[in-house]
Amino acid sequence: MLRVGRWFVYMLQCADGSLYTGITTDVRRRLAQHNSGKGSRAVRGKLPARLVYQKSLSSRISALKREAEIKKWPRAKKLSLAVGCFTFFLLLLLAAAVPCHSLESAEDYMKLGNEAFEKGDYDAAIHDYTLALGVDPDRIDVHLNRGSAYHNKGLFDKAIQNYDDAVNLNPNNLLCYQYRAVAYFEKEQYQKSWQDVKTLESLGGAPDPDFLEKLKAAADEKKQESTGSSIDEVFPTEP
Repeated sequence: MLRVGRWFVYMLQCADGSLYTGITTDVRRRLAQHNSGKGSRAVRGKLPARLVYQKSLSSRISALKREAEIKKWPRAKKLSLAVGCFTFFLLLLLAAAVPCHSLESAEDYMKLGNEAFEKGDYDAAIHDYTLALGVDPDRIDVHLNRGSAYHNKGLFDKAIQNYDDAVNLNPNNLLCYQYRAVAYFEKEQYQKSWQDVKTLESLGGAPDPDFLEKLKAAADEKKQESTGSSIDEVFPTEP
């Protein structure tokens, strides 16, 4: 009886941030081929590449169909597939085990994230910043940048979570409070925003004057509902 071997559809992220999808019967061997310059021409000029997704299928035909389907997807959907893969971090370890010059430092992923951020591709930026934190979870700058990417997508709760992580790593970092104050303001949580402004000032920082004007304007509106006459009385801070 003829034994049918397993086929895999896999996805790589190249050094320039682009994504490549292919099929193989041996993911680890194929990844090594790509990174040695013996793989697809589409990948050769964009090395190193790293594995971000793989799925086992019963036949070559099934793998080809899945490959064609994924290739039609927009970039954001492809990234969500990679990040949502249950074995994602296991795959990263597998990729790192291959003897090739792969991206391994948080700084490498940070640079890719910054490039995507500058292009306005915030989903890709969040993806790369997440990879950077997987390598070094104590990078405050990466937490802040990922928070900013979420902020620009209007996901203020997730932005605040990243700013909270940054504050926990270094309670004296001025940017943590500055960024979080703006996120709280966007959520109309003015008291928390003012609390961060006061903390920023206590650490010797100077809040952005335009932002302070917006916060004071919000306080003026609240005065009609409050007995306080100053911004400190309208938005009392915790002792």
